[in-house]
Amino acid sequence: MYELLPAVIAILVFFSILSYRLRALDFFGVVVGFAVGLLVFLLSGIVQFAAMLLFFVVAEFCTRCANLYKAKRHSVRTASNILGNSLAAVIALAVGSNIAYFGAVAAALADTISSELGIALGQKPRLVTNLRKVAIGTNGAVSLYGLVVSAMGALVIALVYFLAFGNAKAIVFIAAAGFLGGVADSFAGAVLERKGLINNATVNFIGSATGAVIAYLLFAFA
Repeated sequence: MYELLPAVIAILVFFSILSYRLRALDFFGVVVGFAVGLLVFLLSGIVQFAAMLLFFVVAEFCTRCANLYKAKRHSVRTASNILGNSLAAVIALAVGSNIAYFGAVAAALADTISSELGIALGQKPRLVTNLRKVAIGTNGAVSLYGLVVSAMGALVIALVYFLAFGNAKAIVFIAAAGFLGGVADSFAGAVLERKGLINNATVNFIGSATGAVIAYLLFAFA
């Protein structure tokens, strides 16, 4: 595995420079992102590293697409944003659960593209707790289109796992875990973030951690 380390570092340096120049990440976001990417590779391998890299690329692409339709564009991501989306995945690898890792990444991608593309697709969102119509950008808001693209995002990560490890049930289990993690993210936003009890990074951690736990339980007991 370690023979790939120079290539991994080169990839991380390239994306760090690119992310900073394009204002996708601020300086500390770049530092933390580099550290997370390197740690993921060292704890697991190239497949898990590729999954995390795919998450970042797809999430940033969707954000830039959504910015074309927003009056207020998405701000530059910070170290807090990076940790909110990746900490649960790193913890999963640290405790030796590859399945939980993919569940966490699937949930992070599901939530991110749901939030971004749900806005771009223009459907009026509803609050996840009571289904009342709310303004675009409301914490805890969901839309049908957003839920559809959320499931598609989770499926992308599930397919990465399937192509790498050849377990057919992973397509359903990881996709389901990612989707449900995204829904949990919305509930945390509606119930806790809207009241100022937690911030967005914590909401993202809750969502990705939920995806990790669900993926682990599905593989363990289903």
